[in-house]
Amino acid sequence: MFGFVVLAGVLVASARRAWKDRVFRGAALSLVLTVVTGTVFYRVHEGWSMLDSLYFSVTTGLTIGYGDLAPTTGFSKVFTMVYALSTVSLFVAVSGLLLESGEKGKTAGKTANRLRDRVTRHRGDGPGG
Repeated sequence: MFGFVVLAGVLVASARRAWKDRVFRGAALSLVLTVVTGTVFYRVHEGWSMLDSLYFSVTTGLTIGYGDLAPTTGFSKVFTMVYALSTVSLFVAVSGLLLESGEKGKTAGKTANRLRDRVTRHRGDGPGG
């Protein structure tokens, strides 16, 4: 449980840093819009509940595919193929940008620590220190 809390904290911190980037915001909003579109599509065309539609949209986008739900019409199957290509790409893009933001945060933290150490040493070495 502790590991999950730490991971969630790191994810939130990375997302906050990443949200400042225009590219990340665009990818994240595109992902949300695509998942919402898929959810509404499956609700309307397959007659699934909103929860089932959202569940299928997310598991398809993450390539989990439990197989408990499946599109039944030809139109839904074609939509799902296009939807899967779009959402998988967006999930990968958002994940990559989050990872990049997390790495930048680590680098910035290390740089800040080095600068703080230099300033502290300098203060101790200087006159009156």
